Amino acid sequence: MTFTNPPIDLAALPPVAGLGLQAPEPGYRRLLRLEWRLTALFAFAAAAALFYFIPSWRDRTAMFVTGGVLGLLLLCWYLAIELGWPWRGYALRSHDIAYRSGWIFRRLQVCPFNRIQNCSLSRGPLDRRYGVATLALYTAGSDSADMKLHGLPVETAESIREFLLNRIHGNHDNTVPGTAD
Repeated sequence: MTFTNPPIDLAALPPVAGLGLQAPEPGYRRLLRLEWRLTALFAFAAAAALFYFIPSWRDRTAMFVTGGVLGLLLLCWYLAIELGWPWRGYALRSHDIAYRSGWIFRRLQVCPFNRIQNCSLSRGPLDRRYGVATLALYTAGSDSADMKLHGLPVETAESIREFLLNRIHGNHDNTVPGTAD
């Protein structure tokens, strides 16, 4: 048998723009903003405590540098939340699932269904408060999630998880795995 490796016509590939991405739940944006505010409050409170309890750090220059660095880092994080929001989205297609995120460094992850070995749904206290969930997809060769879809509405995340579990267990008719008719 002879090995052949013909080139693929790049013009024949499906366009990525045709993904039809769904935006995350608006509650997820509010959650990200709340996390940002809580982190900013904690960071500035910690800096103030350091200046209060360590007299040698009460130098005016040290205070301005620390405040400036903290402010700059928090501003970058806030811009990443706000300017990255329009780029966030997910798509469920017939053979794969895709997730796009990023602002400066944009990332598009596509995971074929036949590579997924497990999936899990997680919701912390703030996630429950804002009605969102994170769906983690696991593929072979890793003990951590290879893809995480953040900010999904809870019902959608549960539906996608059930759909993926059906695909993993060979049920392509969307019946619940482990049930007999």
